[in-house]
Amino acid sequence: LGNRDTETEEIYAIGRDVTEKVKILEELNAAKQVAEKSVRVKDQFLSNMSHEIRTPLNAIIGFNDLLKQSLLNQEQEKYVDIVRIASQNLMVILNDILDVSKLESGQLVLENQPICIKEIVENVVNLQSQKAKNKGLKLLLSIDQDIPLKVIGDSTRISQVLINFIDNAIKFTTEGYVELKVIELARENDISLLRFNIKDTGIGIDKEKQKMIFDRFSQAESSTTRIFGGTGLGLNIAKMIVEMYGGKIELQSELGKGAEFYFEISLPISNSIEVSSILQTKTVNSNASLAGKCILVVEDNKLNQLLASSYLKKNGAIVDLADNGAIALEKVKQKNYDIILMDLQMPVMDGYTATKIIRQ
Repeated sequence: LGNRDTETEEIYAIGRDVTEKVKILEELNAAKQVAEKSVRVKDQFLSNMSHEIRTPLNAIIGFNDLLKQSLLNQEQEKYVDIVRIASQNLMVILNDILDVSKLESGQLVLENQPICIKEIVENVVNLQSQKAKNKGLKLLLSIDQDIPLKVIGDSTRISQVLINFIDNAIKFTTEGYVELKVIELARENDISLLRFNIKDTGIGIDKEKQKMIFDRFSQAESSTTRIFGGTGLGLNIAKMIVEMYGGKIELQSELGKGAEFYFEISLPISNSIEVSSILQTKTVNSNASLAGKCILVVEDNKLNQLLASSYLKKNGAIVDLADNGAIALEKVKQKNYDIILMDLQMPVMDGYTATKIIRQ
């Protein structure tokens, strides 16, 4: 404060101790860094474990398939079928766990490619038809003829959602039918709003239990896992994928009266003319003969080497093996190959590097 002669007589100051606030902010920042590091470590661990688990599991599935093609008595065929079912179930569980991890960390990215919804749903029903038939169930498909021929989306993830719902419906239905219905609800500004209904005549879900049906590691009844099996991850993954599309999932069911799941997603309509040719070439040459074809298998795992070469030689191919990318490069310099099957993760030189050099 000053007097008339503007001389300073008093000074007032207000202070605040922010030491504690700064300390809290530093601790929060440190905790955030630790959490981010933990997520990165977990993702790297799951990625490595995926590779390590899939390698022997693929060998089990592959060699079991080769064994199935050999001369077996009735009892041996039964055991081979049990191994096949068990290993396939294990692969489903592994894929579910990895998908949940990717969804949690934001690493699962939806593709945006021209796709045909009609073909996707037909393929899904064909894949699940034998499972339904084995239980004496009808698997029905109804497609709205007004749905666009082509839309932009991720065929793999849309198929995954549908398979999860249909597989779930078949699992919990002992008699009657499972029906997949696809309809277009609206179309505006080249955006198509599609609804996928999956209805069954199964055991149904109690009203109070419906809230938790999409929760992770959860099923409607604690006894359900013991009776029907499953991890409780399928519907949770389906819900998360639908939400990535900005869509919604609903459930209508009564205990003992079946269930009806439906989800809605909006997809841009594609004007591309390429999709039809892409779809048509999916199965081209799938039965082409490998007789006399010279194939290089680049793979560091001895079991996978043996498995791949067994399949290829069984179909008349001439097979060479390389333990890593560096060895593959030397072999390519010495010999012209019709086909190169390249592993990705290998010591000395990985598949990415080797493929890039070969293409150059």
